[in-house]
Amino acid sequence: MFIIDLEFSRNEKGATMSAEESKKIVKKAMDAARSGDMQPAFTGLAQAIKLDPKNADAYHHRARLLLQVMGDTPGAIMDCDKAIEIDPMHHLAYGFRSVARREKGDYEGALEDAEKSLEIKPDYMAGYGVRGLAKHMCGDLEGAIADASKVIEMLPNYYEAYVDRGVAKEELGDIQGAINDYNRALEIRPQCARAFFERSIAKKMAGDEEGANADMEKAASLDPNPGGRSVRTKPVD
Repeated sequence: MFIIDLEFSRNEKGATMSAEESKKIVKKAMDAARSGDMQPAFTGLAQAIKLDPKNADAYHHRARLLLQVMGDTPGAIMDCDKAIEIDPMHHLAYGFRSVARREKGDYEGALEDAEKSLEIKPDYMAGYGVRGLAKHMCGDLEGAIADASKVIEMLPNYYEAYVDRGVAKEELGDIQGAINDYNRALEIRPQCARAFFERSIAKKMAGDEEGANADMEKAASLDPNPGGRSVRTKPVD
């Protein structure tokens, strides 16, 4: 009995050491990703998962890179699924799976995941952002505005929230309110291509063709595809 207990203790200690080493590898991998060095980032995350298959954070971080770097939406969803299977309270995995599901066009699923992330962690700022975008795509523009406003309340200088809220206001017919939000986004982030792009459309709707053209030119000079991340649900003339 003593020998069995001793062996169990050794195995438990080994598992703990592997888990700690896995966490260190994840940190190094994400440092590499933030530096733009993606190959070591992916390699490191794979090593971390091999060392500790129960490292939910490793799956979550790899999901982010799969979607944001590789454009691999199914792979990102699979890794989020695994993270949630390991840790059902992993609010970050639910939040990012919401993003991936929205990219896939599964707007109801995206909303469900965003709701779950906030159920787990009600002060999760990014959760309100992703829920607002999911609500927008589901046609709940008032809800989208409310969630973007919540993000702004929590982080007043988060320029993306102003752009998100502006698009929802615009689609509800509040053109000046939308322009005001785009203006605020550009005060915070003067080189935000998306804000110039969205403001261009709003100015055109307001009859300001000259201003619209100037904003569109500026957007294109900053990003060859400035409207690539738009969440518009209504066609633009």
